[in-house]
Amino acid sequence: MSLSDLAKSQANSNGRYKEKFNNLREVYTRVSAARANHEKDLQSAGVIMQRLQDEIDLLLEALMEVDAQEEAIRRELYNSQANATTYSHPLPAPPTSQQ
Repeated sequence: MSLSDLAKSQANSNGRYKEKFNNLREVYTRVSAARANHEKDLQSAGVIMQRLQDEIDLLLEALMEVDAQEEAIRRELYNSQANATTYSHPLPAPPTSQQ
């Protein structure tokens, strides 16, 4: 192998390494950009999830209040029906004065 062949071989090797390096740098740049986009999307999704959780909490509180009100109405209705059955017999007529 002559010196010129060795020099050409090294030049080709160096050229391939530069090409590989540039290709890998491009891949790294694309992957880094994709990762940044994914992190931004993840943060946006976190904000959306928190808003939805707040809405769910409000709805659950409203349902709990409605359930408590319905329970009070049921008790009141039950008590009024119990009182109505106790006094369902007609009351005696008031005494009349016969003079």
